[in-house]
Amino acid sequence: MVPIERDDNRTGIEFRKEFRLPVNIQLKYLLLNPSDGSNELKSAVTKDISASGLLFESKEKYALDTEMQIILEMPGSSLKTLEIEGKVARLEKLSPSLNFDIGVNFTKISEAQKDEIRNRIERMNILKLLN
Repeated sequence: MVPIERDDNRTGIEFRKEFRLPVNIQLKYLLLNPSDGSNELKSAVTKDISASGLLFESKEKYALDTEMQIILEMPGSSLKTLEIEGKVARLEKLSPSLNFDIGVNFTKISEAQKDEIRNRIERMNILKLLN
């Protein structure tokens, strides 16, 4: 896949292999190999998630292909905490705020973790439909 750049301040790669559910899930992330040597665990909330990636909002701008470890607390999950590695695949500046949407493609995720995310997404989606 080829990175795309757009005139509307969005850059990244389009990934839509899996169904994405717009849902807010608490997450923590740690940049792997940061250029400044920092090792700070940061918090965020997903805007959407799939078994292949997620989207969250950040005050910080990350370059494409920035690697990070993501720690997800999936609601109602039998695997309470999922630790997954991913790379920034999309970056979008949000107007009028100074924040960015950060799209992450999962790069190191087990099949059990993918299945757990799919199952949680399916259950959360059904609950949304019923409401």
